[in-house]
Amino acid sequence: MPNLGIHVYEKATAVAIPVVADVGIPFVVGLAPVHTAAKPAKANVPVLCTSWDEAVEKLGFSYDWKKYTICEFIYSHFQLFGCQPVIFCNVLDTDTMKNTMEAEEYEVSDHKITLPFDTIAAGDSFNDLAMIQAGKAGFLFRSTDQIKADYPDIPAFEEFDDLLHAIKAAL
Repeated sequence: MPNLGIHVYEKATAVAIPVVADVGIPFVVGLAPVHTAAKPAKANVPVLCTSWDEAVEKLGFSYDWKKYTICEFIYSHFQLFGCQPVIFCNVLDTDTMKNTMEAEEYEVSDHKITLPFDTIAAGDSFNDLAMIQAGKAGFLFRSTDQIKADYPDIPAFEEFDDLLHAIKAAL
């Protein structure tokens, strides 16, 4: 049978086969915003989490990844890559890391108190508009076309990175 000009040769490869671990559970040590957690885990105690919901329930979550270092891993591990499980160890002890502030008097007007804080708000619906308009800065995030048309003065974003950039610019 003719080979029609096609020749096949096999050569040994220099590429080594990687060693694959049978089991690998990440162990992450860092700071977590446990003050936002529904059932906060104790500081300096390893916590096994098998889902996003469980991690947020036990450790809390914040997009301030420079301040709360565990949160970036929570986001990437569970939200981006859909992996599980992971063991976290939060070293932020809220019992010993507190600031004492003096009590202050505030004027009550129409059953409301205006606190001396700057706020930044983002929302997607009509029920969020009062909050968005009352703060230092406000944004529409993944809102409807109707709301964007009715409130053209409020910056609107579809992508999280764009919203994050606008929030950082407003700080």
